Amino acid sequence: EIEATQENSPPELKKAYQQELADFISSGSFIDQHKQKSQIADLISAIQKQLEKLSVVPAATDTPVTNDQISALYDGFKQAYESRNEAQVMSYIDDDWSSADGVTLFDLEDNLRNMYNVFDDIEYRMSGLHISSAGQNLFNISYNVSIRGIIFDNDLTHEEVSAVREQVRTDSSGNPKIFKTLGGNYWSIK
Repeated sequence: EIEATQENSPPELKKAYQQELADFISSGSFIDQHKQKSQIADLISAIQKQLEKLSVVPAATDTPVTNDQISALYDGFKQAYESRNEAQVMSYIDDDWSSADGVTLFDLEDNLRNMYNVFDDIEYRMSGLHISSAGQNLFNISYNVSIRGIIFDNDLTHEEVSAVREQVRTDSSGNPKIFKTLGGNYWSIK
């Protein structure tokens, strides 16, 4: 069985899977020795079809992600955050997102919902975006953020400032997503 590691990035994984499938049906393999049985013959045919598909369709993650794409991710995140679009904000977060302080995706969604219900206006100011590669299609990100919430009726403003460290990776479609939040303050709204 093949496992994904940083050294075993998506293009290498694709090659390894192709080789593993080819080995299953290679001359002298268990499957090859029993190919007279109709179920085995059907399995060999299915594996050959999968090998053909793998050889002609490049994986989405074969194309490297650029710093411009990551910057666009954070621009979109900021716009969605300020426009109070919870679903759009969450679309920039990887399904396997984790946080160093134990906050879950559910907590994040719940907090966004609460924040959007409490504040009439939200300003999300990001500065000092730094992007560095941490392996194929995995990036270390750091930036400073100021989130300011305003309640008009009470003339109340609340602001949180934090230095954030995150990791971004590509999803199965090759799009960059925020994968891990390694550091930064969590603005909890109840």
